[in-house]
This record gives sequence, C-alpha cells and structure tokens, in this order.
Amino acid sequence: MTLVINILIDILNEGLMYALLAMGMYITYSILDFPDLSVDGTFPLGAVLSGVLIIQGVDPWLCLVISFAAGMAAGVLTGLMHVKLRITPLLCGIIMYTAMLSVNLVILKAGTDGKAVASFFTKNTIFNSGIASLIPKNIGEGGFYIRTVVIALILVIVCKLLLDLYLKTKHGLLLRATGANDKYTVMLGRNPGSMKIFGLALGNGFAALAGSVIAQNKGSADQQMGIGMVVLGLASVIIGLSLFRRVKFMKGTTMVILGSLVYKAAYQIVLSLGIPTDFNNLMKALIFLVALVLGGSELRKLITSLGKKPEPVKSDSKLALSNITKVFNRGTVDESKLFDNFTLDVNDGDFISVVGSNGSGKTTMLNIVCGGIQPDSGAVVFNGENIVLSKEYERARKIGRVLQDPKMGTCGSLTILENLALADNKLHPFGLSPAVNRKREEHYKKLLESCGMGLENRMGVLAGSLSGGQRQALALIIATMADIDLLILDEHTAALDPKSSETLMKITEKVVKEKHLTTLMVTHNLRFAVEYGSRLVMMHGGSAVMDIDGEAKKNLVVDDILGKFNEISIECGN
Repeated sequence: MTLVINILIDILNEGLMYALLAMGMYITYSILDFPDLSVDGTFPLGAVLSGVLIIQGVDPWLCLVISFAAGMAAGVLTGLMHVKLRITPLLCGIIMYTAMLSVNLVILKAGTDGKAVASFFTKNTIFNSGIASLIPKNIGEGGFYIRTVVIALILVIVCKLLLDLYLKTKHGLLLRATGANDKYTVMLGRNPGSMKIFGLALGNGFAALAGSVIAQNKGSADQQMGIGMVVLGLASVIIGLSLFRRVKFMKGTTMVILGSLVYKAAYQIVLSLGIPTDFNNLMKALIFLVALVLGGSELRKLITSLGKKPEPVKSDSKLALSNITKVFNRGTVDESKLFDNFTLDVNDGDFISVVGSNGSGKTTMLNIVCGGIQPDSGAVVFNGENIVLSKEYERARKIGRVLQDPKMGTCGSLTILENLALADNKLHPFGLSPAVNRKREEHYKKLLESCGMGLENRMGVLAGSLSGGQRQALALIIATMADIDLLILDEHTAALDPKSSETLMKITEKVVKEKHLTTLMVTHNLRFAVEYGSRLVMMHGGSAVMDIDGEAKKNLVVDDILGKFNEISIECGN
C-alpha cells in the first residue's frame, strides 16, 4: 500500500509540474494551432536561468518570474520569425531550439565557472524555503513526502486561474479568435500577427516557468533538460482534450492539467513493466503516438471497423443512401445531428441538381457518398454493393469529383499534359514506366478542344498558371477521363465569374451527355439548378424537402424554388 501511495505522489508531483508546460502548449497548439518546437529550448532556459541565479543567491520565487519573462522573450523571437519573415512554424521552432542550445550553454558556463551543469542541492528553492517551510514535509504513518505536491498544486491553480481570467478578457478573446480565424481579427481592425507573437510569448513563458520549477525540485539544471518537452507537452494537451472534451463544464486549461497527470500515470505504468531505461524516450514517443491517434479518433474507427463487414442492402438504384444518420461533435456542447435516417435514391442516368440553404447537408451528403465522412449508421449502396466501409480513394476509382476550389482538382506544379497523363492512368498501376504516353497526346488534345478554351495548344503550360475557369474545366476533364460510374459536382462553379460559370456549365452538360454519366451537382445558382439536369432535390435540415423530375422538372422556374425556400423559412420561424 505504501508503494502505491508513493507512486501516486510521484505522479501528482511530476504531473502537476509538467502541467505548467501543458498550459503553455495549450496556448500555442490548441488556441493558435502552432506546434511550437521552441519549447525544447525555452524549457531548459527557465531551468538554467533559475539554477545560475539561485547559486548567486537570488530569491527562488523571483527566479520563477525572471524565467517566465525570459521564456516570453524567446517566444517573441519565434513569433517574429513566423510573422515578419514568413517562416513556417516547424522551421521557426527548429531555428529557435538550435539557437537556445548555445544560449543555455553560455548562461550555464557563465554562472557556474565553466561547468555544463548547475547544481544547487543545498541552496534555497521554492520547495524548501519561504512559504514552503509552513507546509509539513511528510504525512501519515508512512511518512509520505507531500510538500512538493502541495507547492506544485498551488502554482498550477494560481497559473490556471490567471490564464482562465486572461482568456475571458477582450484581449484573450481576440487571441482565441486569431487562432481560429485570423481573417476575422483583421476584420476587427487588429493585427493578427501581433496576437500570434503575444500568444507564442505567453506559451513559451509557461514552458520556461515549468523548467524553473522542475529544476528547483531536482536541485540541478542543464541544457539537455529540454529534450522531448514538446512531445510531453503536446501529448498532455491532446490526451486531456481527447479524454475530457465531453465534460461540458470543464475548461480547456483543466483538461490539459488532467492530461498531464494521465500522461505521467501512463509513463509510470510503462516504467513498472521493467522496460530498460534505454527505451524511455521510445516509450514516451509511443505514448504520444497513442495520444495523437486518440485525438483524431482514428483508433476508435479502426477498432470499430476490425472484422466488420458492411451489411448487404438491396437496391436497384445506381446509388442509394439508406437510413443515414450523422451526428457531429457527439457528447459535447457543440453536438449537432444533421442526418436522421436520411434516404435518397439516384437512378442510372440521373442528373440531379441539389439545392438548399447553408448547413442543410448538401456537401456532407456528397462527402458520405465519396467516403470523406463516415456516417454513424446507414448504408451507401453503389452499383448494388454497400460501400459504406470502403476507403475514399477506393471509391474514387469509379466516382469522379470536381470540388468548389479549382486548385483542388489539379496539380498546379504539373503541366496540363502531365495532369492529363496522371488522370489517364487512374485505373492502372502507377509503376516506373514513362508518365506521359505520347501516343495519347492526340486524345488529350481532342478532350481539351471540346472545352473551346484553346488549352489544346498549351499542354506544356503549368496548370497553376491557368485562370479559375480554365483550371476548373481541366479538373472536369480529369474527373471524367477514366471510366467512372458517378460524377460528383460540389459547387464547381461557385468560385468562378459569371462568364466562366456559364462556359463551365455548358461543358459540364456536354460531358455528362456524351459519357452518359449519372451526376449529382450541388449548386447555389438556382438558375443552373433549373436549367440543367433531369431532377432537382432541395435539402433542408438534413432532409430532402423537394424532389422533382420529369415534366415537373422541365416546367420548374426559379420562383418555384424561391417559394419553397420562403415556405420553409416561415415554418422555421425565420
């Protein structure tokens, strides 16, 4: 029993201290979406600064403040590299970490007469002087040492409360908004770059603070203390947010503190297995890997799908969505049920125009068909087979798709010819034979000629140099070049100017008719929805509220659709 209690105390002790690091990573990674490798340098910065200053007789509590300020200064430099020099987060972190190796070593040698380690076991620290002397060292019959746990707990609670208070201020809200959408910050008349710099400074301040606390607990400091801190911090954040995000009343700062404790508990369990210490860092990496997988819910999906076969569902339709249910953010305050037993049958040769308000489920429906989103329940029957568990890339062999963004359907760094050659090979192995088959060039030219844009004379031009309309026309050719059975058009004219949109729709109609393609087209252009296609489906709130084909579709006008929209708005009280 005594051994168990001592292990729990060790978990609390280290878990709480590293929770300070986790709070810093929460700011940079979770709020700013900035995976900051700088912490591997700023963590030991706080440690070596405290060690050197304590040796010189500086008050240990003041060392915490100095370390925090030094960490903030390092974070500012990281932020300036990212914001002013446009360097990516990964490279900013690598540069800063590399620089800090020298800075920390210089600080150590300057304060310890050339030594690479600062030892201050006999000096005053926050754990053995001042307020610490008022806290008993040991409790219980086993003499359990709890002073460090109490001090660490006090520090974590104070820092958590201050951070929570800050995040509720106007400046704190602006920081959170910047991380989620920096364009919104611009629209508010504020500089998102300045907010990112401040956020990185704050995050690295917490990292240096954690380094100072842990060094004072150990009684020594060296520049190697920072190795792997980014892994530990990120793992704590991801574990905390993954395990506790469904607890509606819990703040993010509380989640990452608990995540730090869970990480330390997991590491302690691994150590108890008797694995050689040489593998300690490998074990930390594996724990982090599991945390990442859990954070993305991929492990749960994998476990759920193991040995599972899709239920056979009979359908005579080309495509059938049967009893589809989909809930987003299940178990959280943002839980939203989009589909509840949604069903849609698409017959062979149908050209369906899908309209509906934002959030009605149009694009989500297409993603479920293509495999980008997995439904919670229901079946996706395509060519008589339930493909609900098939991978997105597997479905793409028989389903062509053109997305809203012209850049998504082509590779801008490849020429038009190279893009077409890749698409032409879609149903064949991608081996080491020459990518471009010159015998197929005439075929490619004919396909491009059908667009009427003169692209057949520019096949050596990079796709990235084309206009939006030209690139989207190329994307349409690429999507339909192979022998596909279904064409998905996801607002493929939305990003184009009116003239280009008209041209692309005419090309679309021509391609669909010539290849006899079953087509699903989501569009916000009501005139296109009326003029093109053999069937129209209107969606609202995850349901098909209008489904018209045949003569009724031919006689349909835009006012009919607007009238249905108004009817729905009145029913919903809008």
